[in-house]
Amino acid sequence: MLVTRTTDPECREQLAALHRKIAEARVITTDLIRSGVDGLGWVDGCLSDAAGDVAGIFENSQPMSLR
Repeated sequence: MLVTRTTDPECREQLAALHRKIAEARVITTDLIRSGVDGLGWVDGCLSDAAGDVAGIFENSQPMSLR
């Protein structure tokens, strides 16, 4: 099996942990926006993009048998 940075189990766990942290940050940002804090829409957008990027890396690193 070819082992790359994205197929290495340790790296995949790091990607999963990063995705969880981004999700936590989005929850906090959403709560602040709902509480009336202005100017955080761009932060939420950036976190959304980052989550999509991490998910894309994760999806592209899965063996075909797991997709």
